[in-house]
Amino acid sequence: MTEIKQAAELLWRVGIKPEQVVMGFGFYGRSFKLEDPSCTTPGCSFKGDATPGSCSSTSGILMYYEIQALLDQDKSLKPVHDKEAAVNYFVYDNNQWVSYDNGTTFQQKLAWANETGIGGSLIWASDTDDDKYSAMRGLLDKSVSHPEISKKAIKRSVKTVTQNLAGQNGQDCKRMSDCVDPDVVRCPDGWHKAGWDKDGCKVSRVTKPVHCLVGY
Repeated sequence: MTEIKQAAELLWRVGIKPEQVVMGFGFYGRSFKLEDPSCTTPGCSFKGDATPGSCSSTSGILMYYEIQALLDQDKSLKPVHDKEAAVNYFVYDNNQWVSYDNGTTFQQKLAWANETGIGGSLIWASDTDDDKYSAMRGLLDKSVSHPEISKKAIKRSVKTVTQNLAGQNGQDCKRMSDCVDPDVVRCPDGWHKAGWDKDGCKVSRVTKPVHCLVGY
C-alpha cells in the first residue's frame, strides 16, 4: 500500500485524475531467498529469487493456489499481516520468503481506492486463484463458488440427440414469410428468430424472408 500511494502521487502530479486510473489486484505473491534466515521482516536483505513454484515453475513468483497449498500442507506456518503496507508475508523452507494478498489486505486496498476515487479495478489473474476461489471471495467480499454442472448439463437421450441433429441440419427451421421487415415480424410461441435472407427479396433492402427455429 505504501508503494501504491507513492506511485499514485506521481500520477496526480502530472494531472492524471484518480477516475482515469484502474487499480490492479494480484492473485499471486512475490518470493525471495533471505540472506539471513533470522532476519525476516521487510527491509531485510535477500540474495535472489525464491525457489520456483511446483506448478508455476517461475522463480520469484508463487501463484495464489501455490501459497495456499503451502499453508495447507504446513500448519506451523504463521503469516504476518503488515497493516501499514497492507500485505501478508511468511517464511517457509528456512530461507524462502513470500508476500501476498488475501481478503484482509484486498479490503484495505479497496478501501483506499474507493476513498481516493480510483476509476476501477482488474485482476491478474483469475486462473491463479485456488479451487475454492479464496482470493476472489476475499476481493469481492462475498461468496463465490463453482456452478453445479451436474444440474446444468442436459441429460443425453435418444430424443435429445435426435432433436439436436434436426436443429443442425435445418429440419426445425421454419420460413415465416416471403418478404417482410425482420424487425417487425414475430415468430410463433415456442419459436425463436434465427435470421433472415439478405438476398431473397428484390422488393427493397428492408424486406427479407425471416427464418424461425423451434426449441433452439
